[in-house]
Amino acid sequence: MAKDIFYFKHDANASSDLKLKALRKTYGWAGIGWWWFMVEILRSEDSYQLEYSDSTFDGLAIDMGCEPDKVKEFVNYCIERKILEKTDGTFYSPRMKRDMDALDALREVRREAGRSSAKKKENISKCSTSVKQKPTKCSTIRKEDKEDKEDKKDKKDNKDKSIYGEFKNVQLTDQELQKLNDNLGKSNTLSLIEKLSTYKKSTGKKYKDDYATLLNWSRRDAEKTPKGNHPKPTASEVEVIE
Repeated sequence: MAKDIFYFKHDANASSDLKLKALRKTYGWAGIGWWWFMVEILRSEDSYQLEYSDSTFDGLAIDMGCEPDKVKEFVNYCIERKILEKTDGTFYSPRMKRDMDALDALREVRREAGRSSAKKKENISKCSTSVKQKPTKCSTIRKEDKEDKEDKKDKKDNKDKSIYGEFKNVQLTDQELQKLNDNLGKSNTLSLIEKLSTYKKSTGKKYKDDYATLLNWSRRDAEKTPKGNHPKPTASEVEVIE
């Protein structure tokens, strides 16, 4: 895991630490500089620790401006004074390692929360897209239930209706037929019924309510026919409609 090598916790009162005061008494301000340089090097390592070996001391000596033996002496002094700890062939700062392990754990929690949040948003986006593209199972069922109820209602209503027209495809109740005869006259009613029957047969079109359709057609025809120009019904037409 890549680490942010630009940060480590530095207490504002570190210069008052008794162990660092003892280190300064032994090595002077140069020792304090060596110490913070050592902390920076440890911080840049993945495990926050360095190998306790001559090769490590040789490398540190270049930047610390002293001999490798002096570096080793300095590290051993820090280990003896519990500023550093040595274990399994490595040495590290227990204070810094504790702080960095806690910071890494916090960062991992935040990263996991970020991944979880991103996944939820992705799932919501997919769900929203899916709803827009095609209906869900529940919405399909609700639509089918609604259609079934409408079909049952139509079938129930049709039981009370009689069949009219040349092609036996115009459905009206006795009350609806009587209203048409009263309002339009028997001749006009018969003419409209035959017209609707022929239209439905030739086009295959269906209407939810034939009575409403006939009324609509009669109003439309009335707007086109001049007043006082309504044809009188013939005797045969009257007999058929009765």
